[in-house]
Amino acid sequence: MDAENVEKFDIFFLGLFLAAQVIGVLSLLLVSYWCISFAGGFGLSAGLLFQWHPLFATIGMVYLLGNAILMFRIFHSQPKHTLKRIHAAVNIVGLVFTMVAVLVVFLRPHRSGKVYLYSMHGWLGLLAIILYVLQAVVSVAAFLLDAVSNQMKICLIPVHIYLGHAIFILGIGAAVTGVNETAIFKLKMSYSKLGNEAILFNCIGILFTFFGLIVVYLSTNIHNKKLPLLQNSLQLRNTLSIT
Repeated sequence: MDAENVEKFDIFFLGLFLAAQVIGVLSLLLVSYWCISFAGGFGLSAGLLFQWHPLFATIGMVYLLGNAILMFRIFHSQPKHTLKRIHAAVNIVGLVFTMVAVLVVFLRPHRSGKVYLYSMHGWLGLLAIILYVLQAVVSVAAFLLDAVSNQMKICLIPVHIYLGHAIFILGIGAAVTGVNETAIFKLKMSYSKLGNEAILFNCIGILFTFFGLIVVYLSTNIHNKKLPLLQNSLQLRNTLSIT
């Protein structure tokens, strides 16, 4: 890949990243709009407490986790120790939002016969959160607190990267199934008529899906992984040719 192709790929990558940001923010806005316009809004009262769940879960498990994954791709020119701390901070904030999202589910008043964690949405979400917590604990200990040897860090890095993607994919799956579950329970037979709320539900689910696809592509694309090395090599080549 020569200098011109590297530059073209860099622009393409930046364009996809910006598209992911637009899609991610738009999904947050649409979730907020649904909560306010169709579900009664936000609050701490018994009837409104649950509305924080979809918003906080979207912020934590979808948007922040997705951006944490992309951190080393976007700011690859920054010092590694700085990126490591930013990556950890974004992940921790995302985990806090996710835990609060789960907490409000169990804090809201129980209805008679109400069962939790029985659906695909609940199972995917629970698995994602368990892995998210374990990943956070091990990663902070190993990479921030230097509680393990350098050799162990080398062994943990591919596991850390894989689990990060697995948690994110599980989070996207939980988000999409959560939207679908809410649409079916709330709209019932009228869902098939595709009214305004039904279309809104479907749009939110599609935005989650596209955000996930773009993040996974950008974070796993082999050319992008080699981009910093290629740029450094080209800069060195240009320097030598000038001298």
